[in-house]
Parts: sequence; structure tokens; C-alpha cells
Amino acid sequence: SVLVPGAPILFYESSGGGGRKGIVAVGRVTESHVLTSDQVSSDTKRRGVLDSKTLKNIGRSKTKLVTAFDNIMAFKKPVSLHRLREIGCADGANFITAKRFEPHHMRIIVHEGLKNG
Repeated sequence: SVLVPGAPILFYESSGGGGRKGIVAVGRVTESHVLTSDQVSSDTKRRGVLDSKTLKNIGRSKTKLVTAFDNIMAFKKPVSLHRLREIGCADGANFITAKRFEPHHMRIIVHEGLKNG
């Protein structure tokens, strides 16, 4: 119910593997489908972020939310988890799952992410 076509999508990079522990980009959802790993087309897998093995093993459910997006804008300055907590839009889940933001949070995040470092 969060990742519906037309909705903005924020990309959070965790600190694992040298990540920046913050929101690093914004885009727009174009499609969203709940599918099993076997139902994901080869074209979607080819264009996807996750390889087939990772897609199959991610999460506990047999079904996965497959989301397509466009209009990606990388942030000049990632919006840190610390800052997200300061503005009241980060909870204990630390963006492990989809989360809906209020419009005023989106404005702050996009403004801070796109301004020069």
C-alpha cells in the first residue's frame, strides 16, 4: 500500500558494506506487483537491482514486492539516519521495510539531499 504507482520512493543505503547510512536518492514508482521469485520475468531480473539468487533468498515470504521506478535523482548530500531521526521520520526499523512519509518530511529530505554539500 506504500509503493503504489506515482508515489515517490526514497532510496536508503545502510552502513553495511561501506554504505552511507542515509537516504541517497529519490524517484517515482511506476509499477508494483507481488510475485513469487518464479513469476518474475527474465527481463525484469535482467533490469533489476537484485540477482536471481538474492531475490529468491531475500525476506522470509515466498512472495516479493517487485517495484519498477523512474526519474531517479541522486542526492548531492545523503540525508543521514541521525538527521532523519531529528526530523521525526525514522523509527527503530531503520528502513528495513517500506515506510510512508508525511509530505513535510519529503520536502525536508529532498531539499536537504539536493542542496550542495
